[in-house]
Amino acid sequence: MTIDRRNIEYILPLVRKLTKLGICSDLTFIDISHSNYYDFSNIKDNKLLVLPYPSVHRQFNTMYVEHLNIHMGKSFYDKVLNVSGSNMDCELERDFNNLTIDADGSVRLCLRIRGNNTPNNFKVNEIFMENGHLNKDFLNIISQDKEDYCLGCNWTCSIMAKMISDEMESSDNLIHTKKRGD
Repeated sequence: MTIDRRNIEYILPLVRKLTKLGICSDLTFIDISHSNYYDFSNIKDNKLLVLPYPSVHRQFNTMYVEHLNIHMGKSFYDKVLNVSGSNMDCELERDFNNLTIDADGSVRLCLRIRGNNTPNNFKVNEIFMENGHLNKDFLNIISQDKEDYCLGCNWTCSIMAKMISDEMESSDNLIHTKKRGD
């Protein structure tokens, strides 16, 4: 479900209902296009953004207390709520942990921004060296695209990837392996 300022009040009752039906809810927040380089969306109205107000935190805390079935759980949403205003710096250039590839095999800067240098210079088979490490030229180009075009976002996939990478011991809780029977 994509949450925005117009529908936030309906999320808690809906997640309760879905939990009773045995359905897990994957909650995301609307994100905006900060410039023409953000090609994932044409939404520019920042009035739609859900900001981390106390009322929003209360709704999510209620979901945790009631053990509602939400994807990724409390530790994830605590991080997401802090960037719901579309202001996250993913620090992709420091800790590359999430790759976005277009259908033609070109590598994007990220899900939100195609970039200029990144897709023009690298296909997916060119970003890793034979030893499995990232190509240093790729890292330089992706860093330059980020510096030139990124104005922040709330791309939750990069948060998930970093959490799973950093917290491998607890990643079973993040990805519901017990519920899936893995």
